[in-house]
Amino acid sequence: MSPIAEETYTIAAIQNGSVIDHIPAGQGMRLFRLLQLEKYKVTIGLQYPSEVMGEKDIVKVEGLEISEEESSRIAIFAPSTTVAIIRDGEVVQKFQVPLPETIHNVIICPNPRCISNHEATSRTFSVLQVRKKIMLCCHYCERTYAHHEINEYEV
Repeated sequence: MSPIAEETYTIAAIQNGSVIDHIPAGQGMRLFRLLQLEKYKVTIGLQYPSEVMGEKDIVKVEGLEISEEESSRIAIFAPSTTVAIIRDGEVVQKFQVPLPETIHNVIICPNPRCISNHEATSRTFSVLQVRKKIMLCCHYCERTYAHHEINEYEV
C-alpha cells in the first residue's frame, strides 16, 4: 500500500485588511454578499479542512478592517467566526465576533405581510441563541426565524 499524501492548502497573505476565519462551511459566500465585499480584493476559501469544525470557509479582504457593526452582522450567520485585523502584514488584533442583542437594517423580514416590508420603517430583529442556533425575531410581526431562513439583506 502506498501512503496517502497529505494535502496542503494555502491562501495568499494580505498586507492590510481582515481575515475572517472559522466560518461554518457554506457560509463564506453569504458573508461576502452580506458585507458587500465586491468592491475589495477578496480571497475566499470554501470547505477547507478544520480539526475543530470538520470543514470551514475563510475570507481574506484586502483594504478593509472589519468594524464592530460588520462583525455583528457576521455573528448572525457564523457565530463561531474569528476576525484578524492585519496591518503591514502582521496581525494587530484578533477577536471572536460578538453576537448582538438586536440588529437594525441588516436583514429583510421573510414574512411578506410584515409592515417593515411595506412602510418606511427600521427593520429591527432581536437576536437569540437557542441551543447553539441563532434565531431572529422581527420587532414588528414578532415572527421568529432561524438564520438559514433569511435570504435577503439590506443594501
